[in-house]
Amino acid sequence: MKKIILLLTLIAFSYSGEQWEYLLGEFSSKNGFLIIGLTDNKDKLFNKYTTLIEEGDNDASFYTRAALLTALDKMGEDGWELINIAETELNPAKNQKEIKNPRLEKIFYFKRRKP
Repeated sequence: MKKIILLLTLIAFSYSGEQWEYLLGEFSSKNGFLIIGLTDNKDKLFNKYTTLIEEGDNDASFYTRAALLTALDKMGEDGWELINIAETELNPAKNQKEIKNPRLEKIFYFKRRKP
């Protein structure tokens, strides 16, 4: 019985110690991910996940997909997990037209375990 209690105690402590860091990014088909929010600003990741895809004879959506996959691969190598994609207003409305029809941007939300 003591071994079971000890095992359950160790499991409980191992799960409670997990800490996560979060990253918000905006994707551009030309530049890859632009980091717009990071919980720990010690890392200078702002240019780390950019992509440069040479355009050829294919349609523009092909290169957008290729750039997105390349950028996600780079982020996955660093342990980032994509947890959500949402459309959000980034900038406050400046006039009546923008108040009625705000410009929405797709924001990618990532998380990873803190080292």
